[in-house]
Amino acid sequence: MVRLAIAGCPGLSADDREVRRAGVSYMVDTLDSLRADFPAQAICLILGMDAFMGLKQWHQWQRLPDLCHIL
Repeated sequence: MVRLAIAGCPGLSADDREVRRAGVSYMVDTLDSLRADFPAQAICLILGMDAFMGLKQWHQWQRLPDLCHIL
């Protein structure tokens, strides 16, 4: 769905590393991996309001603003 939504939008890409990871997957680990692969790129995490409102329950949520822009 994400790939369809961003089709034709230059500069945007969808990454599936989180769904490919075996075991428990945390967003902070995914962002650490993306930051390592793309150190100079802006990384944006797009969240719905429901996810944003529950952000304080996420694993190491305090680190997220250091790793990405939250939209």
